[in-house]
Amino acid sequence: MWILIIYFITRDDTPLSKKQVQDRIKEYGKKAGIKNVRCSPHTFRHTFAKLCVLNGANAFQLQAILGHTSLEMTKVYVNLFSNEIQQGHAKFSPINSLFK
Repeated sequence: MWILIIYFITRDDTPLSKKQVQDRIKEYGKKAGIKNVRCSPHTFRHTFAKLCVLNGANAFQLQAILGHTSLEMTKVYVNLFSNEIQQGHAKFSPINSLFK
């Protein structure tokens, strides 16, 4: 399995620290006028996971994409979007075809 590591660098080719990345994302969120949502790398990760689920990724695919070693950690992300999952289930449930 491949693991992608991304480094953000400054103009002097020095790597940004985690804190610097967090501070910049927070600053860009303020500049963009984003309110009532925490702007952070973790929020980006959750948003990415949510969009994967909404676009049909299953828990096993999401586990691989996020690099989780256990399905338990992935379940935390999936459970956060349980309302959307229930709506998707209602849309594709085989029970619906029984009563047509």
